[in-house]
Amino acid sequence: MSSRGKVRSRVSGGEALFQRMFTRIGCEGRPPHFHVEFYTYSSLVITLRRRGDMFYVRFSDLLQRAPQAVLEGAAALLLARVFRRRPSRALRGRWWSRTWSMRGRTGLAIG
Repeated sequence: MSSRGKVRSRVSGGEALFQRMFTRIGCEGRPPHFHVEFYTYSSLVITLRRRGDMFYVRFSDLLQRAPQAVLEGAAALLLARVFRRRPSRALRGRWWSRTWSMRGRTGLAIG
């Protein structure tokens, strides 16, 4: 537990997932290193921070039991925003199908 009381846990295969999505959405060059973890948030949140050559990614802990395809869709959307790319419709659909199904349970606001 950190000093703020937030619980963190590593995402198994998270770095490989983000490197794969980096290539799949058409980013050029060698994929950077990623540190991917689940983090306790009060809603469905995904963040990415860059420190030097390392990218730190936090998925909301609400996604811990999400299928791999949903995490791939989230990774593609996040990387597309940072690297100014457009992910395929199939990748976007993976994420949106999950967020719409969770909307009523988590208070997710989409807009």
